[in-house]
Amino acid sequence: MGNMNNIPKQSDFDKLKAGILLAYQNKRNREPEYEAVYYFSNKSSALSKMNQYASDIEKIIREINFTESLIIELPEDTYLKKLNIMPEDYILYHKGYFLELIHQLKDKLVRLVDAFSKINEEKFTEPDKIKINKVCCRSLIEKNQDLIKLLKKRY
Repeated sequence: MGNMNNIPKQSDFDKLKAGILLAYQNKRNREPEYEAVYYFSNKSSALSKMNQYASDIEKIIREINFTESLIIELPEDTYLKKLNIMPEDYILYHKGYFLELIHQLKDKLVRLVDAFSKINEEKFTEPDKIKINKVCCRSLIEKNQDLIKLLKKRY
C-alpha cells in the first residue's frame, strides 16, 4: 500500500465545497425528469446556489491573496515613474481593491449561510440584498438539528 502521508490535507472549506457539490450532483441524479424540462426542485436550486457561492468564495480568496502580495511587494520606482504613479497612489489603489474583495467575501459568506438556512423551505429565493442581522445562525442550527445529529454520528 502507498504511504498515506502523501495525501494532501483538505481544509474544512474544501470539505464543505466537496460536500455541497456531491449533494447537488446526487440531487440532480435523483431528479432526471426535472432536468429534461429545465426545472429544478427547491433543494436543487439551493444546492446549486450554495455551490456557486462556495466557488465565488474560493475565487475571492485567491484574489485577496494576490492583491495582498501586490501591496506588500511594491514595484520598483522606475516602473512606477514610467506609469506616472506615485507609490502612495499605487498602495491606496490596491488597498481599496483589497477592501472591496473583503466586502465581496462577507457578502458571499452571508449568502451561503442564508442558503443553508433556506434549504428545507418550500421555495428557495435568492435575495437581491442581504443583511447580516437577517441571517440568524441560531435558527439555522435549530432548523437542521436532525442533519447535525446525523453528521455527528457519521464523523
